[in-house]
Amino acid sequence: MIICSLSEKRDCREIQMEIKARLFFGNLLSLGTSTEASKHCMCIDTKYRFPLHSWINLLIPFKNDLMNVPCEISGFLEVDSLHDTMSIEILTPPQEYLEFFK
Repeated sequence: MIICSLSEKRDCREIQMEIKARLFFGNLLSLGTSTEASKHCMCIDTKYRFPLHSWINLLIPFKNDLMNVPCEISGFLEVDSLHDTMSIEILTPPQEYLEFFK
């Protein structure tokens, strides 16, 4: 699994998924697809690589709304010349995000 190879947290339960997400870094917006996630970390396939250890806000559709999940970029895996997979660590998961994993 990509998540465990990029993240230091190896005790998390991962689920396979495909969720479209919007990533915000200051004024920059990038679209991505989350492919694996846990309560503590997530992998996102994207075309734009944010700086390592930068903090981003991730917007994920949830129950007819958008949940805002604060994250930190913890690693990268180059998929091909146009796409990367970013490993992100969830900093303070909102209650809605934790409900998703129940």
